[in-house]
Amino acid sequence: MEFKDRLKKLRKEKGFSQKELASLLHYSYTAIANYESGRNQPKINDLIRLANILDVSVDYLLGISDVNHYMMQNSILQQNVAKKAHEKNIKFTLMDSLIIYFLYNTLKTSTTETNIDSKRISQLMQDIEQDCGTQFMDRFVFFIKNMDFRNIVLTQMQKELNKTS
Repeated sequence: MEFKDRLKKLRKEKGFSQKELASLLHYSYTAIANYESGRNQPKINDLIRLANILDVSVDYLLGISDVNHYMMQNSILQQNVAKKAHEKNIKFTLMDSLIIYFLYNTLKTSTTETNIDSKRISQLMQDIEQDCGTQFMDRFVFFIKNMDFRNIVLTQMQKELNKTS
């Protein structure tokens, strides 16, 4: 599926009008109409913002991948954390991104609170860190020991990698 078609489909799935989506990018609604008609393509920064708003990866939005779940490779959160870590000479790795993804999404789904202050977020994080560690270890052990599941994952990874080659 091409970018223009995927954008339109995702926009509608999320319930955005062209005008609403454009306003999130600080554009006129015609910008989205032009993207969806194929007349224009977004700048890379806007593409990243679109993927974040639509909760998908840039690869999915561009049609490079058919995996539509959002894994933070291009998220603003990950970019900001990486930048702040670099400023303090802290190496930021892919594993850090995965940990942040796991913690953030667990936090996001465990509360409906808004305007969370630093004390409250620390409390919430303490509550979920233990749970996340346990869940991760359980699933990691499951992945290692369950050959059927492992083979499913490896086969799908191979297919996905071969698509992008």
